[in-house]
Amino acid sequence: MIFTEEGIVAKLKGYNLLIERITLTEFELKHGDFEDDGQKHRLEAVLRQTKLEVARLERYISLVDPKCASILQAVYIFGLTYAETCEKLAITEYAAHKRRRKGIKELTEIFNRSEALK
Repeated sequence: MIFTEEGIVAKLKGYNLLIERITLTEFELKHGDFEDDGQKHRLEAVLRQTKLEVARLERYISLVDPKCASILQAVYIFGLTYAETCEKLAITEYAAHKRRRKGIKELTEIFNRSEALK
């Protein structure tokens, strides 16, 4: 699979939904009333896969230039606006946009390199 920058942005935007899926699945596994073991095993598989996906994204973000990674985390993971991000990091919006673009490019390259190794 070849990752595009648009695809990476979609992954970043979906991060919080993955975290929510983990929380809901863990709750369901703990409190659910399962008709059969197969249903429970399917949920456990979904949970494992989702946790792996989150861990992979977090790991790859950690490999990006730290200044760029901080923008990606602030905007996509913590949900801050550009104005809030700029204020917290004491940078201009131009710098934030530039770092975001660079971070997306680096993250795309990391995902594609990892796919090439599979």
